Amino acid sequence: MNNRLLILGTVLVLFTGVSQAHPDSLWFQTYGWDDVDWCETAVAHDNGDITLVGYGCNVAGDGLDYQLLRVSSGSELLWTARPPSERHEQIYDAKVLSNGAYILSGLTYHQSGDSTVWLGTLIKADARGRRIWQRYYGAAPFAMFNEVYLLEDGGILAAGVIGEAFWPNPWIVRTDSVGEVVSSLVVDDIELRQWITLLDYDLESSVIFAGGEYVAAYNWEGERKWRRNLGFEVRCNTKLDDRIFFLGGESDNGFGIASIDTSGILRLRRNLDFEIESPWRDYDARCHTIYMINNNHILMGGWAKNDLHQEAFCIAQVEPDGFLEWSYVWLGQTSNAVHAIIPLENNIVLLAGQTDTPNNRKDYFIYAVDLAPNGIKNDEIHELTPSFFSLSAPYPNPFNSTVKLICTVPQMSQVLIKLYNPTGKFAAVVANDYFLSGQHSVTWDASTMPPGIYFATMEANGFSQTVKLMLLK
Repeated sequence: MNNRLLILGTVLVLFTGVSQAHPDSLWFQTYGWDDVDWCETAVAHDNGDITLVGYGCNVAGDGLDYQLLRVSSGSELLWTARPPSERHEQIYDAKVLSNGAYILSGLTYHQSGDSTVWLGTLIKADARGRRIWQRYYGAAPFAMFNEVYLLEDGGILAAGVIGEAFWPNPWIVRTDSVGEVVSSLVVDDIELRQWITLLDYDLESSVIFAGGEYVAAYNWEGERKWRRNLGFEVRCNTKLDDRIFFLGGESDNGFGIASIDTSGILRLRRNLDFEIESPWRDYDARCHTIYMINNNHILMGGWAKNDLHQEAFCIAQVEPDGFLEWSYVWLGQTSNAVHAIIPLENNIVLLAGQTDTPNNRKDYFIYAVDLAPNGIKNDEIHELTPSFFSLSAPYPNPFNSTVKLICTVPQMSQVLIKLYNPTGKFAAVVANDYFLSGQHSVTWDASTMPPGIYFATMEANGFSQTVKLMLLK
């Protein structure tokens, strides 16, 4: 194992964005075997350690094996694992069990006569990365799992695609704790193709996933409940709460971002233009990982590639309404990408992925950055952010024809404000929408209402508060 430090001064760094707040580089560490290594994800442990997960050339140099590499939060290499396999393996996701063992998902392929057989695979590895068991799934020209989830009953849920190589269908397989199939779902919908990310699932009713340029909900019989076109290739998602999701993906000249709720209501959709200067005037960018950070802001990581086939890994911070705050791009040689974001304390995050090296190899990397270099730390951010819901006294009060109501929202939430007369009869709805964190002013035009006393009630996330108003004429 070759473990070495790459000096940041040897890397050309470009910063572009719309804000002066951008991350500070703390340290950058690469890890690699003697060949080409692809880091696809990373998992965090309770003690602060990080396991980098991916695949690379085997010892013989004639195939691919899965690779695990565990390091401390301070970048010290703890152990590596690269168990040999008789088939080519590519691993895309991993979860850690309570005993420290790993569940890995991906694909395998091998030659069968003149054909290549592609199968989805699940692997259980022990706490040192050694293979315990491996299962294969799928009987089509192409099958793969790109995400895996651990169920409360000890089972496993794997999401991927199956079918024709260039037009596969969404595919979900539920297994028991040792990988034996319990149930499966194949959705006949080629619009959701190539790469599936699972947003939400209820084992009794439905599943929501995104692929291609679409996000859709289906029941477990494969019947579609709704589908929405996002206008960009979706690759990943993160939760704001139990109902609202943010999705990241691939777009021209920047990442694509969208927000949608479980009922299919599209909250926002934007393309984030990084505005990189020459020789990067024409480029594509793909978001591989997305994560909610302080104050409901979103951190996105991935790569950008120009028409000269130069690649760079990049991150972007986005406001809750989807507007770009800043982007940061590191130019590399031919293949660089951020595949995982791991938050630490005090606004420090670790970026994990793969990068080229001067001797034409590809290695895993971890990059530690400070997202608040100007001294705004977690506790100060929370002090500037409302910590509770409230409905302030109306102004003016009494009022003649219009009145303002000020509501305070600590996190993005659906807010409903209704007006009633003293007998409890409904009078009007002044607000029924999702509000971002902060204070919001809504106006009630009561010019057509009879004078008298009214009551305004605000409801949000289980919170309810009523204030009294007096209309004079």
